[in-house]
Amino acid sequence: MSLFLIITVVLSLYVVITLVNAKDDKSEVIYIDASGEKVVEKIPGVFWLKWLYRTSAGDLFLEMIIKRKFISQYYGSIMDKEKSKERIDGFIKDFNIDMSQFVEEEYNTFNEFFYRKIKDGARSVDQDTNSIVSPADGKIIILENLDATENYFIKGDKYDLKQHFDGNFDYSKFVGGSAVVVRLAPADYHRFHFPVDGDVSDNIDIEGDYYSVSPIAVIKNIAYFFKNKRTLTKISTANFGEIVYSDIGATMVGSIFQTFKGNSTVKKGDEKGYFAFGGS
Repeated sequence: MSLFLIITVVLSLYVVITLVNAKDDKSEVIYIDASGEKVVEKIPGVFWLKWLYRTSAGDLFLEMIIKRKFISQYYGSIMDKEKSKERIDGFIKDFNIDMSQFVEEEYNTFNEFFYRKIKDGARSVDQDTNSIVSPADGKIIILENLDATENYFIKGDKYDLKQHFDGNFDYSKFVGGSAVVVRLAPADYHRFHFPVDGDVSDNIDIEGDYYSVSPIAVIKNIAYFFKNKRTLTKISTANFGEIVYSDIGATMVGSIFQTFKGNSTVKKGDEKGYFAFGGS
């Protein structure tokens, strides 16, 4: 038996032991779907998420290895290989994805499938000038007042706008404002769109870490939202004033591609960009 195998077996046993001894091993994520029904979300790799974000040993491994860019880059390279397309059919079946909503095409890699395009008209866009539409498919949390976010998270942390903006724009103008957080699960459509009409700035890229943004992770530490790799785009609107649109990367899904043209006028529902596996 090689040394590597021995270390792997010992580590695996230690993972099991620390999970069993974890004080908080709650893993269910429950959301309300469009019909008003409560649904338990199916989370890929939930065992490892619990270990990384609910145990001291996992936290050490998270900080030393998992949050690093090279891990996400490596996984992205796997998902860009032709062999990765063998995972597609099983993934569609496991997560019951309705592929009739998406543009029919041949996917050469899993990543191509991951950032698949949706058919025109598959999502209705409310044209009322006084409405804001969801920018993406996903689970939505509305934070009515960012100054009161300590009410939502275990540590009682506030949302640090100054750190999130990283010296870009005047963060003080948004203090006390509201935020809409749309979290994309692995099975979701991974392109995102503009929620309003307006004039947009150039996109700003901010380097950062690659923590998970699953509720299992974020409810423990809201700082992952403003520590992760992210982008900022300002939208000047006629009816809602200034809005800052931020795309936030995560573990493995750390590549953020923009498809819009900066310093231009956009319409509600126009595509802004997409996420992909990787860390570019």
